[in-house]
Amino acid sequence: MKLRKLYFLIFILFIVLYLLSCATNKHPAISFLEKSSKYTTAINEQSFYKFVNNQEKHTLILFYNKNYPESIDMHNRFELFAKKFNKYANFCKFHWDMSRLDPKPYRLVMLPTVVLYKRGIEVDRIKGIPPKMDRRHMLDVDMEIWFYKNVLNLRGSGRFEDFLFKNSYHIKYPKILQ
Repeated sequence: MKLRKLYFLIFILFIVLYLLSCATNKHPAISFLEKSSKYTTAINEQSFYKFVNNQEKHTLILFYNKNYPESIDMHNRFELFAKKFNKYANFCKFHWDMSRLDPKPYRLVMLPTVVLYKRGIEVDRIKGIPPKMDRRHMLDVDMEIWFYKNVLNLRGSGRFEDFLFKNSYHIKYPKILQ
């Protein structure tokens, strides 16, 4: 009788060990554990809606992957952009793990992508980055004008127009870039 109980306990122990060894390991919430910086907040799929919905300010989210040079370039630009404009919007970065996350809920077709939200509704997005380095010099200016137009509600539209703020402050797109 005691031997049967011992065999039964050993059998149960083997089943538990087998189930534990077969169970898939859960990935951490952010597979590349990005740290938040002074001006940006690292988010993941669990915290995404918290930072998108019910925010008074606009929220910009950079979707990127550290394994691609284009994403790293946009990440660095995004950090500088956040430093310059953090009082006007919330800046978040979402490291995208392509092996385990579904892009459909976020409508992602490429990385890097910057998406602008206002109270949970998408306002606009910037997809990708110019592939050639010699064309990236305009990206910072283009992003700034995009931000002025969509977040600070400038009057005017189009890349080569003058932009007017609601308080009548005026910026002109540099003539040398036209």
